[in-house]
Amino acid sequence: MFGGITFLPQFQQYVQGASATNSGLLLMPMMIAAMALPYAVQDIFKSAVAAGRHAILLFAAAITIVGFLLSWFIRQLPLRGTVSLPAPTADEARGDHGVGPRLRSALSPAA
Repeated sequence: MFGGITFLPQFQQYVQGASATNSGLLLMPMMIAAMALPYAVQDIFKSAVAAGRHAILLFAAAITIVGFLLSWFIRQLPLRGTVSLPAPTADEARGDHGVGPRLRSALSPAA
C-alpha cells in the first residue's frame, strides 16, 4: 500500500502526463476504498500487501547479493598506463611559473 501511495502519483505524472493535482485526485478512490472497507477485509488487504512486499524484498535482496558477489569477479583495468608530466620550463624551475618576471617588467617605470 505504501508503494502504491508513493509511486502511483509519480507514474501518473511522468508516464501518463497528469499534473500533480490530478495525480492526487486519481489516487483518492484507492485511499477512500481502503478506508471504507470493513475491518475484517482491511485486515486481509493489509496482510496481503505485507506478504507481497516481504516476497519482493527477499527477491530484491537475493539479486543484490548476487550482484555484489559478481562484482568481485570484474577485472580491474588501470585508467591509464603511466602518468607523465612535461619538463618544467625555466620560469617554473625558479618557482615563478612564468608570472613573476612579466609582472615585474609591466610594473616597472619605463626607462
